[in-house]
Amino acid sequence: LKQSSDCSEIPIIFITGLGNSENILKGFEKGAIDYIVKPFSVNELKARIKTHVDLFNLQKTCKQERVDLLKKYEAIVENIPQKIFIKDLDSIYISCNENYCNDLHISPDQIEGKNDFDFYSDDLALKYQEDDKYVIDNKIEINVIEKYEQDGNRTWVHTIKKPVFDKNGNMYGIIGLFNDVTKQKEMEQTIDKLESLSIKDPLTSIYNRRYFQEIVTIEFKRANRTKLPLSLLIIDIDFFKSINDIYGHQHGDECLKSVARTIDLMLKRPADMCFRFGGEEFVALLPETAKVGAHKVAEDIRMAIENLNIENKGSKISDYLTISIGVAEKNTDSVETVEELLKIADDNLYAAKNQGRNRVV
Repeated sequence: LKQSSDCSEIPIIFITGLGNSENILKGFEKGAIDYIVKPFSVNELKARIKTHVDLFNLQKTCKQERVDLLKKYEAIVENIPQKIFIKDLDSIYISCNENYCNDLHISPDQIEGKNDFDFYSDDLALKYQEDDKYVIDNKIEINVIEKYEQDGNRTWVHTIKKPVFDKNGNMYGIIGLFNDVTKQKEMEQTIDKLESLSIKDPLTSIYNRRYFQEIVTIEFKRANRTKLPLSLLIIDIDFFKSINDIYGHQHGDECLKSVARTIDLMLKRPADMCFRFGGEEFVALLPETAKVGAHKVAEDIRMAIENLNIENKGSKISDYLTISIGVAEKNTDSVETVEELLKIADDNLYAAKNQGRNRVV
């Protein structure tokens, strides 16, 4: 009976006079669902038969419900443009839509009973199965966008995996949706690059004056709101024209890059920012920094630039490239506008120049 496809699911109960343990074990091994030794109680036999019949009908109903649910899912997913699959609790494929199969270069009837290792590289298959296990163990959805590499191709994939339950709340598998978002990600990256270019100085790669105007306005308003100090440094390279005249403009550009890079490195806090203000002039913005702290930062920058030992034979104060720095602080309501803050820093820079350059005022 068990070897016949027509009868294999029929429950079988042994009723026999052979009651030793070896025969009972053989009966269950052959596929029996119960083993009753003679003599037996008729009422007990009826109760056992009723229990097994009820259990068989319940299993049959549950199986049919799952088949119906799967057919329902299959009918839905065939009309969805994304790549969709259904797996059981062992991460074995039950079905998928045509789009998913096309991506694997197989037909829908070839995926049933297979797992990810049949279609993907070991690393990728292991990653997919780890995701499946996470969904199954925790009975929750995952929703991620990740970058994958397969056969030398790099793609961005939006993946959604969620558990599937029957009407009694029993989980019997997972459904997954793959959507190739490579073009969208490439577009986002292009936009990010363009946005970065719009706020960065093309020569030095630090922020430009346009972005400074935007950020200083934000920080100025925040300082007014929080009553915390805001300091600003204007930094100017001493005798920079002589570098261009003596060494050429290409060397002058390299000097500007070195100065910009050094200023950026000397600003230790994430909130501190530096900008190319124009020509050989730079600005550093130091939120929540009082004048004493700003002077310390400025002096560290001045010394770091001097220690670069960039030759400048045209300088009247040193054999090497130096800078002068003007410092300004907004503390409480002492400075009312951004323009006023800039003027204070510029006046102090002018004073540093008049006092012999290569200094902080």
